[in-house]
Amino acid sequence: LNLPAAKKRVAPHFAMHWGHTVPKTTLFDELGNTSTLTVYAGALFEQIGAEPPPNSWAAEASNAVQIATLEMNPGASVRLPPTAPRAHRTLYVYAGSDVQIGERALSCPVAVEVLPDAEIPILAGRGSVKLLMLSGVPIQWSLVSCTMKWSPVWEVKPPIFFLFWAEMERVS
Repeated sequence: LNLPAAKKRVAPHFAMHWGHTVPKTTLFDELGNTSTLTVYAGALFEQIGAEPPPNSWAAEASNAVQIATLEMNPGASVRLPPTAPRAHRTLYVYAGSDVQIGERALSCPVAVEVLPDAEIPILAGRGSVKLLMLSGVPIQWSLVSCTMKWSPVWEVKPPIFFLFWAEMERVS
């Protein structure tokens, strides 16, 4: 995450978040179908992610930063609760065959920006579905832009498919 100008020169921070310490819970819908929620940052369904770096954008609760994955079994439904009205919330459906988000039936893979201040119904289709949710209030600090010279560095397992190197240039 980017930092506001006032925090650009703070001391670096490092923390290891081991898999067994990341909050994970099973959600049940009204028909008994299950979904597994993993919260990496922020709070969702009473699960609280790891403590963010002290000077990061995520450290301020009013910025409503949430990073979570949702693994839904076939036919399972989940209703994402509203978040801060100023937040941007994007759902990346990266595995599965089909999903319904709100009133829209979609084929996977797909990325959908959803309203932050509304409850969002999600329904898995014929097979299981995996989603990554990124949400937060935009930082409003333009610093660098990326050229389109992307080079894959190595492949890793979902939800992150590739790590990339990009040439960065300063924006005046």
